[in-house]
Amino acid sequence: MNKTRILLFIICCLSACDSSKVALQISDQSAETVSFFNLEYRNHKLSHGELELDTVYTATVSENQQYIIYSQMIDGWTEVFLWDAFANAKQQLTDNNLIEFEVTVNNQARFAYTVEQNSGNGSLIYLDNVVLDLPQGMYKNLAMNNNWLVFNGYDSSTDTNSVWIYNLNNETLNSWSVEVFPNKIVWDGSQFVIDGIDSITFENNVYYVDVVNKSIAAQGAGSNACYYVNGQVNCYSQSQTQAKLIQMIQNELSTNDPMFALACGTGFDGRLSWTVSYRLHSLIKLFELQELAPELYKKVNYPLEAALNYGVNCLLSNVGVYQSEGHLFWPTKKYSIDKEQLLSLAVNDGMVLYPLIRAANRELLSNEQVQALKPLIEQYYKFHEKDFDKELGLYRFSYGSPFWADGVVLPWNMSAAMALTFAEAYKLTQYDRYKNRAVELTQKFVDSWVYKNEGQLMWHYWPDVFYQGWTQEDNVSVNTPSWPTKVDTLYEDLSHAGVNIWLINSILNSSLGESITVGAFEVEIANTTQGIERNGKYSRFMSGDGKYQFLSRRYMPRLGWVELGNCELNADVVKGYPWFTAQFAQNNELNYITLLLNEFHNESSRHCFK
Repeated sequence: MNKTRILLFIICCLSACDSSKVALQISDQSAETVSFFNLEYRNHKLSHGELELDTVYTATVSENQQYIIYSQMIDGWTEVFLWDAFANAKQQLTDNNLIEFEVTVNNQARFAYTVEQNSGNGSLIYLDNVVLDLPQGMYKNLAMNNNWLVFNGYDSSTDTNSVWIYNLNNETLNSWSVEVFPNKIVWDGSQFVIDGIDSITFENNVYYVDVVNKSIAAQGAGSNACYYVNGQVNCYSQSQTQAKLIQMIQNELSTNDPMFALACGTGFDGRLSWTVSYRLHSLIKLFELQELAPELYKKVNYPLEAALNYGVNCLLSNVGVYQSEGHLFWPTKKYSIDKEQLLSLAVNDGMVLYPLIRAANRELLSNEQVQALKPLIEQYYKFHEKDFDKELGLYRFSYGSPFWADGVVLPWNMSAAMALTFAEAYKLTQYDRYKNRAVELTQKFVDSWVYKNEGQLMWHYWPDVFYQGWTQEDNVSVNTPSWPTKVDTLYEDLSHAGVNIWLINSILNSSLGESITVGAFEVEIANTTQGIERNGKYSRFMSGDGKYQFLSRRYMPRLGWVELGNCELNADVVKGYPWFTAQFAQNNELNYITLLLNEFHNESSRHCFK
């Protein structure tokens, strides 16, 4: 058992909160000890000897316990620090506007980390703050001892994975292909271990790798799914569906921002919208699991009440920071033209507001938090009202904003994010203006549906008016003054389509459903689901196309799709998602929790795993 991989993850209730501010009574669960990585987290702070730090979202300790490397949010961005526990000294390793993650350090204070590129579609590896000379691609899952730095790479042009080994002594770099999508790599004695999804069977397995001989030994047998947990290999049979899902949920919660520190940052890099928001939804669904299946919920070792309260307080405390500059709650730089100017996009704020309002509607927030939240809804509505095109019945990007498509109509997924927010806001406030806008946006989307290949439901990324193009004389956009007429044959990609499916599921299962004219959605989208999968691999697009971009397991449908209760998709999801971006997975645990809840919420899925 590798002692460097044991972590005491101790969490109790928030030191900064008194009982009047905590939404729910903090249960004994919040004081439980969770084993992970040989570090202690207390009161949402990393605590190790004299070291006590807030807003740390990833950290690793060296085998001899002398060095701790951690990534911490500073002024909204992540920076990397090295702590020498013996000398009681801290060193800041980075000072930039990059996104560092996956930090690792050895007994000699040599360190490495990865940096995101191309909005998560690529990454660089820094060794001792020097970029390794690697082909362009996505690199992930760093692990280091005194002799070797190992990691895996993914080549999107061939849909293949490889293991890379850097010799720290002679500075040589080697790689070889592997038939596995690694989820994590750790050192275990003289070997390193790959925990990942077999690219042939798609079952999760554990592989021991001999560095010198480049030999790989798989641990699982037959159809069992195996996971590497705290130095041990845990295997499950096909019938142990719930146990596998609980294992994967635990892995995600413990590995990816376990203390929910990212909720205390800014939205500059998009993580509030595309990471924190999904974690909020996960916590809300865990409360559902706690209510519907308390014995099953107890198997998830996570401080649910404390984490939700901490994250909500952080988000609500940061909403006014940039409003004096004409922005809304959590502006981003990720999508601005120069990556420096701030943007208040409706989708970014909506993706965060939506789960906050959901939590309020489910009575998971304190009265104080709800009262702080309610005014934000009206501010959101009024802020974007100037961009609502009454003739189209749709929103546009704000004209003249530092965005490539300023003045252009919003894509359907962004419109869906707004509709979800307004629909949930109506439940909380009963204000008809929110209901009417949610219904109008949803009906406009439904009216855009097309049917191909014997009843497969599809839609495009953009509303039709976008594909018609515009000229400079039309004065549509400052930054894109003209756009040619185009024909879209691929239709929406599965990832963005999931947000729209989420909207339709939500509307149809609410009081607003009777206000929408929609056909046999469940049957039609089931036809689509069948058409996008071939032999365990998926098209990236609703059209099922496999020529423009090859089929891959990485495109397996996620958010929204899992709620449909499709047995074939469920059977794939329970095997686990291969990693998709250079950062940590953004919504994997949300999908696994949803799959557990499908048994209670979705008639069609109850027989899937019987």
